[in-house]
Amino acid sequence: MDYPISSSSAVLFLCIFLRISVFLRFLPFFPKQSLSLYTKIALAFFLSLIITLPLQEKIQIQVVLDISLAFLALQEVAIGIVMGFLVMMLEQILYCFGSLLSHLMGLDSSEIFAPGNAAPSSLLAVLFFYIGIAFVLLWDGHHFLLAALCMSIEAIPPGSFALSYDLFSFIFDGWVQLYRFLILLAAPFLLLFSVVIMELGILGKMVPQMNIFLMEYPLRLGCALVLLAWFLPNYNHGVQLVFFYIIDLLHGLLQ
Repeated sequence: MDYPISSSSAVLFLCIFLRISVFLRFLPFFPKQSLSLYTKIALAFFLSLIITLPLQEKIQIQVVLDISLAFLALQEVAIGIVMGFLVMMLEQILYCFGSLLSHLMGLDSSEIFAPGNAAPSSLLAVLFFYIGIAFVLLWDGHHFLLAALCMSIEAIPPGSFALSYDLFSFIFDGWVQLYRFLILLAAPFLLLFSVVIMELGILGKMVPQMNIFLMEYPLRLGCALVLLAWFLPNYNHGVQLVFFYIIDLLHGLLQ
């Protein structure tokens, strides 16, 4: 009796489904709490089906009903975690940048519940995160990520992924470089507030009768608002550099 779906195609579909499901779990486009779990599963299912159909002739998997299937599933989960972690660094950088600005401006007390990371975050962190994600969507960034996901299945077929020292070194180097981008984004604000604090310290020594603590908060807030007016038009370029560096990391991972 002929079956319309072979056992090799079924295992290939399940492997791709596992990889995509784990990858979607880390994407910053889907808030962890506000988007239904069934919606994510349905999206992963249809993406897996679309990707599997043209690849079932190219990729053949030897089906053996033993513990090797469990190791095959663990490999797919591992590569989904690695790719998802690289993409998740975009979310963490945007949140860290907004939190750093909030701390420098003295707005740490104004925290709200952010659905993106399911934790209290400063208002500026949430604002810069959603502005950055809007920029990524305007550049068709989700298409780049889907293309990288499809490339990963051809470059690293199910059953061929292995953890190694070179892989961890590659991820660590990428992580360090991305946080260098974070420091570069925040450099104007760090320099400004360093100068403001130094000037207030000098002023406090020169005029001891003056209450420096009453002057510090409005001065820091006013200087930050002026600098933000200059910085926001350039925020697009900064997020673009970070995002396309993550795409380069994904392509480097697949080579």
